[in-house]
Amino acid sequence: MQFCPSHHNQPPIDPATENGNALKGMPLQAFPEQDHEAHVRAHIPFLANPASQANPQGFLMLHAHVQDHIGMMARDQVTAFFQKAIEQAQAEGQPIPQMDPAAVEAAIAQQTGEILNELLPALAPATPPDPLVEIRKQELENDSAELQRKAMNDQMNFQIDAAKLQQAYELAQQRQQLQSNIADDRNDVNVYRINMAAAKANKKK
Repeated sequence: MQFCPSHHNQPPIDPATENGNALKGMPLQAFPEQDHEAHVRAHIPFLANPASQANPQGFLMLHAHVQDHIGMMARDQVTAFFQKAIEQAQAEGQPIPQMDPAAVEAAIAQQTGEILNELLPALAPATPPDPLVEIRKQELENDSAELQRKAMNDQMNFQIDAAKLQQAYELAQQRQQLQSNIADDRNDVNVYRINMAAAKANKKK
């Protein structure tokens, strides 16, 4: 993996500044001692930003810069893996394995491919939306809104019907109470008449 040469002994800078420099068309450089994963995580969302994609030169520069970080990250990961294997062999008293440089480079290339496979969807420029898909999406949203409106109307009708039923129930209770009162009044009248008739009969005696 080849890296961009230093421009006027440029020192390492933070990823946010690099994002801004990409928009300005300023050169970008990755350094071995940097936290490559942190830089990649900071650059990926910026590449997905419409402002970055609207600047083709800056987008390509930052895209290439991310590739540099990925290459260094893969090399660091493979080196750390083999270093751990050597330390484990030493701890167990086993002969230290001699690493074939070609095998190391092959492992780095494989690891680079694995990282890129994970990041390529995020690195790809956003594709414009399909008009047909957008139309169908709008239709589905309209259908959903109509179903929700009907459900609300059904609920409102149910509430109105429930109120009518409650009103009818209360009227029925009032009617029943009135009929009961009328019946009681009739009984009182009948008792009064009976008592009056009995009183008259007693007087005649």
